Amino acid sequence: MSIEIKGSEDLENQASLEENSNQPEILLPAVEKEQIVVHISGGEIGGIGKSTVGKAIVYYYQKKGKQVIVVDCDRTNPDVWNMYQKNEVEAAHRLELSDNTDREDAADEILNWAAAKKLPVLVNLPAQADTNIRAWLDRTVLPLIQLPAEEKDVEIQINYWFVTNGFKESIDLFLNSLWHYGGHIQHILVRNNGIASNWDNIDNDQNLKHLTQKIIRLPKATKNQAIIEKPEIAKKDKNIKDVDETGHKILPIIQIEFPRLAKRERDKLNAEGISFREALSASTNGNGRKIWPVWERSRLYNFITDAVTVFAETGVLP
Repeated sequence: MSIEIKGSEDLENQASLEENSNQPEILLPAVEKEQIVVHISGGEIGGIGKSTVGKAIVYYYQKKGKQVIVVDCDRTNPDVWNMYQKNEVEAAHRLELSDNTDREDAADEILNWAAAKKLPVLVNLPAQADTNIRAWLDRTVLPLIQLPAEEKDVEIQINYWFVTNGFKESIDLFLNSLWHYGGHIQHILVRNNGIASNWDNIDNDQNLKHLTQKIIRLPKATKNQAIIEKPEIAKKDKNIKDVDETGHKILPIIQIEFPRLAKRERDKLNAEGISFREALSASTNGNGRKIWPVWERSRLYNFITDAVTVFAETGVLP
């Protein structure tokens, strides 16, 4: 039998270790990561209702008592910026997307504005802007999203509200976007009932059937509640793509029905450069604007109420 003889210094160290082992573990507070949320209202085709959808998203935030930053990228007709440049939102900016190497990172301002104000951003895209916005997302945003969690100090959520008329060209553009970065960006396919009424091309597309999580339909006239429809899952076959170009599984698509805004009210909003909230008001707030007749306000109220009801079911808005 061997006997280990410890000196006084060893005994003191052992006592110290035992004492420390009985102390509660001190946990450092977790560093809260910065959250950036960007909503993109696009669709590539002109006159499809991208601006109307974008304005309705802004109204949704207002209805919930929350602020949002507006960024209008339309150089020729910045009607979203015109509507909100006054004082209804926290900030409204104009931004030109460009493939010029001197301006290719101008879209960084979207992230800068979001980070500075700690607010979500609504980006209104013009027609045929996909090349420029995609180049910026590929170069700047997607690498950040793909970083391992422990290396991130910011979380970025991109929601792409793709407005469609149901035509094959529009669906092909949507699928192209989905297959490019659908594993990192949430796609919401917006069926604009103000532009079209035939959705057979969407309903019969096997890729959309397979990838769609839910279809949010407009409320019935008697009930102010959206109808959630779970689509029949298409049988997987070799022609169905469920991963994007980076090999990531595509995030489930959300489809929504967007209500029809009557042409009279739509044209009047644009001509007067006022928001949904202003048009619905029975007061001019001393700005000399003529109050809309109650029947026009009633139609506009029904439209925007339906839009808000559908938006609330997507799960991507607060």
